[in-house]
Amino acid sequence: MARGGWAMKVALGLSLAACAGKQEQVSVPPDAGPLAGSDAGASDGGADPDGGGGAVAAAGSGAGDGGADAGAPDAGTGTPDAGTPDAGVTLAPPVTLDGWTFYGAQQGLPAETYDVSADEGGNVYVAGGDAVYAKAPAAALAPAKDTFARFDAAAAGLTQNCFQGLDPFTATEADLDRTAHPQPPGAPALCRIVSVGGAAAGKAIAGFWAYGTDGDLNAEWAKDSGGLDVLAFDAAAGKLTRTRHVYVATAPGVICGAFEQTSTPSATPTCQPWDEFMLYGRRKLHRVYRIAVNHHPGTPQYGDVWMGGTHVTLSAFFNDQAEARGWYGNGYIRSCPSAHGADPAVCPKFADPVTGAWNVFEHEHPAFNGTTYPDGVVKGPAQTGETWAIALAPSGQPWAHNGLRLGGMRGDTSNLGIGVAMDWNLVFDLWPDDPKADPTVLTQPADDDVQAMAFCPDGALWVGSRTHGLARVSTSDGSLAAYGLPGGGQNVWALACDRRDQLWISTDWGEIVRYDTHAGAWSLPLAAKAGVPELAHHVAWSIQVDDWSQPNPVVYFAMRSLHGAPGGVVAYAGP
Repeated sequence: MARGGWAMKVALGLSLAACAGKQEQVSVPPDAGPLAGSDAGASDGGADPDGGGGAVAAAGSGAGDGGADAGAPDAGTGTPDAGTPDAGVTLAPPVTLDGWTFYGAQQGLPAETYDVSADEGGNVYVAGGDAVYAKAPAAALAPAKDTFARFDAAAAGLTQNCFQGLDPFTATEADLDRTAHPQPPGAPALCRIVSVGGAAAGKAIAGFWAYGTDGDLNAEWAKDSGGLDVLAFDAAAGKLTRTRHVYVATAPGVICGAFEQTSTPSATPTCQPWDEFMLYGRRKLHRVYRIAVNHHPGTPQYGDVWMGGTHVTLSAFFNDQAEARGWYGNGYIRSCPSAHGADPAVCPKFADPVTGAWNVFEHEHPAFNGTTYPDGVVKGPAQTGETWAIALAPSGQPWAHNGLRLGGMRGDTSNLGIGVAMDWNLVFDLWPDDPKADPTVLTQPADDDVQAMAFCPDGALWVGSRTHGLARVSTSDGSLAAYGLPGGGQNVWALACDRRDQLWISTDWGEIVRYDTHAGAWSLPLAAKAGVPELAHHVAWSIQVDDWSQPNPVVYFAMRSLHGAPGGVVAYAGP
């Protein structure tokens, strides 16, 4: 795997431009401000996440529990605030219309909702940046009670491994340099929560936006930031509790960073004694943009958690049966103190039974180099992109796209003993790169720029690109069929497919599009509907489906803020 990588500038914020008499929603770079959001794709839902030993507190470098409720962008100015998010807002029943329900500030949500997901019991979770917001299924609540409760670090014990005084959105490599800043800049604070995956009933996974994107020489406190929290939700008691924290890391003594090879008796002497990965372990997933949890009960993979983000196309947190399935990574943790090239002093944070990296596969990606191109033009060698699009095939096989390449893992991952790796016969450039492109320019017009992907139950893989639109892709050879969308927008920010093979899409023109893949019929269900809130015409950060609800699945849209108007959640439970 490639050692370095560049962080592709994925569009995160919004500006407006008048176009054909309508407001087209246009992207701006992520450094546009602390509320420039984070999610722009779609992932599978979740299942029982109780895989292995995760971690409850931040692992290492003083990033422990405790401290005030202060997301890093707030530089420690937040205060503990469980329950209703804003004291000045009077909660009210949501607007409902023809199977659609609209949740915003008056239903307890913040101005920016980055992700939304339901668990198998119908409970709903929102990644709201400063907290996780949760509620019981709408069908189980009286309309006046169909609102979200806010759970921050103080209320739920969420991991605090960012730090007051340094905003992860704006932190530079100089701020994170391990020589200049060996100690954290302030008290522990909550990293921004930007992704969420519902799991088994009453369980969910939350992902963090933490420091840096790929800095191997960042300070230990920076590389230890982020990860996942596993959550338990008691809707009746109105209580959300973190049960563990997942430290996404490879143990020391395994990876030789200088050569990107697994150490063997014949290879380890070639690694220098100061090799970063050998000494301290490898931690590449600094920002978790997407979470997909296996929802296939009765299979060995049920409950496996897959994730992606900066540098990383796919990481995994396997279920409790990982070692029985052949997972070998835990052996590296056990042997860490005596591993060649490892610093024994750092081994405990990997091996802690509650805060360690047990059952964690740290990362894989379809990195590529100049040999990809017929004329040998170098566009690498270590371009790893950023991953917003993850989907699990009906077989359980994980697929993801890092904006540059689509890739599938080897097999369905039921047998981990064969090796957890990407199948290089399943790495595809969907919209081929220009071999004459300037190699000094990080993004090119021909980049795939996939922001969302989803499998339908019939096995079809659909991808949505921010520049190329919607396509159905063959997972055998990467060939695609493009689909023109109705309405003004042709570029896709989010999509999902429900159990009826109905495809749901959010376009750059703020339209929700529905496509019946059996009948080949398109509709714009909210475009001309009277009485819907303005929120209905925002762009969705993500779309996820509650396929367990009856009589119909419930489709959830995490709508981003727009031109000063707050975002929220839109839900559809109709036929």
